Amino acid sequence: MWLVDPQAYAVDVDIDSDHFVSSAEEKEAVHQRAMRQRATGKFEPSARGQATLGTVHVNNVVIRNVTGRATTPGVFKCNDAPYNCMNITLEDFHFTNYTDPACTWVDAYGSGSNVEPASCMPPAYNDTSV
Repeated sequence: MWLVDPQAYAVDVDIDSDHFVSSAEEKEAVHQRAMRQRATGKFEPSARGQATLGTVHVNNVVIRNVTGRATTPGVFKCNDAPYNCMNITLEDFHFTNYTDPACTWVDAYGSGSNVEPASCMPPAYNDTSV
């Protein structure tokens, strides 16, 4: 794929939760349920029998063979733990005419190969909660 001078940015992963919790207890329950779902990979409904709103897990995404010219090649912005975007892989990702930092990474993690500029290399995830 060849991208030339996009208006805003070339690649965008932007997950922004609209989930609202009314109490500290509900917030903790949502967090614990999300951690269990992440650990087991199994959906777990809320106490009201509904899915947790605004909790999209982006995982195992590969962006491959992208070349272009852009001021901002990539914006990768996700929610904080436990809703981080995980395992985003960039392969053969090349851009020119960028401004530093060319890519922005917020609560998004992964790996890459043959990625240029260097700021577009996905950061590794370091779990400090263990």
